[in-house]
Amino acid sequence: MRKIFLNDLPKWGKNNNGNEGTINWRASIGCCVKFQYNDIKGEIVIVDYKSKEQRLYIQYQDKDIFKIHPSSFTRCALGRLLGIVTDEFKVKIGTHFKNDKRDLIIISREYRINNRKWYQYRCNICNWDEGWVEENSLLGKRKQGCSCCRGLTVVEGIK
Repeated sequence: MRKIFLNDLPKWGKNNNGNEGTINWRASIGCCVKFQYNDIKGEIVIVDYKSKEQRLYIQYQDKDIFKIHPSSFTRCALGRLLGIVTDEFKVKIGTHFKNDKRDLIIISREYRINNRKWYQYRCNICNWDEGWVEENSLLGKRKQGCSCCRGLTVVEGIK
């Protein structure tokens, strides 16, 4: 669950429906905002707002000041700030993934289109070593296995 609690931030008057208007980011400087990002709960301080850049400057704990677009902030898009979303590879070459659905060893890795992280694997079930899987599919909820074993990729000589 991802949620950010913006109710206490200053607003620009009321809109046509009588509801509170949009957030006054300039007046929000110095405010603490509570959030929940999956299992992480905390508070973020709004340090500055640059209207020309359309950027908020926020700080979480003792981390460096982080620049974010207000719409990303209101969507609780805090993965980069929290270190959950990163450009660094999360899996080392030689890592072994074994469970009831897969038995893979990572043999290579590379960045592909849009800086996405891809891993080449060797399957210890069918011995195919030309398969590639994206990091999200390897580590995410599906914990994807070998595409040859799953019948998605036809490999000559492997049933």
